[in-house]
Amino acid sequence: STVNLTPLASLNVINLLSTGTKPVKLGGLNDSVGAYSSKPWAIIAGEAHLYLYPSGDSLHPYYDGVNTMDNGGIYSLFVIPIPNQIHGSLILVKDTIPYRTDSTFGVRFVNLSNTVPIAIKLSSNSMTEANKIEYGMMTAFKNYPGGSSIASISFQIRDANKDTIMASYNLSPIPRFQNCTLIWKGVVGGTGANAPSILRVNNY
Repeated sequence: STVNLTPLASLNVINLLSTGTKPVKLGGLNDSVGAYSSKPWAIIAGEAHLYLYPSGDSLHPYYDGVNTMDNGGIYSLFVIPIPNQIHGSLILVKDTIPYRTDSTFGVRFVNLSNTVPIAIKLSSNSMTEANKIEYGMMTAFKNYPGGSSIASISFQIRDANKDTIMASYNLSPIPRFQNCTLIWKGVVGGTGANAPSILRVNNY
């Protein structure tokens, strides 16, 4: 017998809009993505029509367009804030997720907070992991050892211009044999969930 398989791609939608905004929906699907969270969806590959909009307001989409998505491709779609506007903008990235066969893990960093360029350093020895990440920029996955004796790793997020520490983040549990994305998110002057901080997204 012949089995006909539908070509699929994976689309991970990451909502970086502040709390108090409406959840993000993808046309044709019932689920939504709340503020500062993510959700992977399976998308039919090929010429995919992506219609992304705030829940309950489908007449004002964040994005309405056709994208060529490869069969088996993995994509990240970041919904990011625009200063002084309710609706956001989008960054669509085709991910190349490193395959790991030993006890290592990978971390990449993204600056999606409308604050200042950031630098990333290790808390343990102040070694620089990323020099200057401007708003909207993303690093490649960086390799880290993930032996059984390593339970966590701590990073400092610094103002790249002044080299002052803005926040620290303890990555625990580490994504041993896997990868994750650490997103610097939030808004200037924000408090609580809207304050600048790190959001972890697993790339499993």
